[in-house]
Amino acid sequence: MLDRTEESAGNFGYPAIVEGPDGTVHITYSYKVDGGASIKHVALD
Repeated sequence: MLDRTEESAGNFGYPAIVEGPDGTVHITYSYKVDGGASIKHVALD
């Protein structure tokens, strides 16, 4: 379960969680902050 516990300015969306063939879990989401937008990627072994 993902839980956002910090309050901050910004907008988060389009989360995706995928398990690769090697068992690695990939998590991505888009976010907006003052001055732009980006995509975060996290890989968990």
